[in-house]
Amino acid sequence: MRANNTYSFTASTSDAADRFVVHFTPAVEINTADATCSNSGIINISQPGAATWTYTVTDNNNVSVSTGSLNQNSPVAVNAVAGTYTLTLVDNNGYTVMKTITVNGTQPVTASFTPSVTTVEETTDVTFTGTTANATTYTWDFGDGVTATTQNATHAYSTAGTYTVSFTVTNAGGCSSTTTQVITVTAKVVSGLNNVTAGSKIGIWSNDNRVFVDFSKQTKVEATIEFYNVLGQQLTQEKFGRSTIFIKELNNIEAAYVIVKVKNDDAITTKKVFIMSK
Repeated sequence: MRANNTYSFTASTSDAADRFVVHFTPAVEINTADATCSNSGIINISQPGAATWTYTVTDNNNVSVSTGSLNQNSPVAVNAVAGTYTLTLVDNNGYTVMKTITVNGTQPVTASFTPSVTTVEETTDVTFTGTTANATTYTWDFGDGVTATTQNATHAYSTAGTYTVSFTVTNAGGCSSTTTQVITVTAKVVSGLNNVTAGSKIGIWSNDNRVFVDFSKQTKVEATIEFYNVLGQQLTQEKFGRSTIFIKELNNIEAAYVIVKVKNDDAITTKKVFIMSK
């Protein structure tokens, strides 16, 4: 009757006296507040007068976001992201009213990604998969000065350490979000330079910033002693020719592993040792 001032019906003398009942109820009042990047929008619903409804608010996928009782003493406020919603009202007699509600504003966005691994050796590729929905731009900062602007990215770290990967996304509404994860990069095992040769009689050990190589059990010593960092880069090379203990002091290194490679009498002995400046 709000849409038309007249309402036509037919009746007969045999109809029940209470067949036709007209309810005059003040209209439900609805207003909305726009959504922002950082805050949801709001649907405010109130009912003047004495009417009581069971209400349900569903989103565009027909998923219920709020339900309950509505009357003049119990107004409803529903948090809602930007989009279209349906309000369904049912009174005690089963009378049903449905209204479409639009919440304007911007859709928030939440950055998320999955790395293929969180611990990896140097120079080994790590795949980063962006899993954010509805993003339009992507920015990666891998924590070592390298960046990328694709949804998914692959990166290899050249140096051992701990890196914080930052992933920032922006959607069409201009909303942005950033998330981070830590990637631990370990020193790459240098093939052939890490374990003592089986059966070797040459002992290798370290103390503070000094490295010791024991040739005391060797009858013939015409040795070349090489030192490498964990990247496989040669630090120094020494010649030694006595059946005693060779001592090498390594300076200007705070704390690190080094690989010692000893060539003597057609045999090669290698070992990784830890040194630390005094």
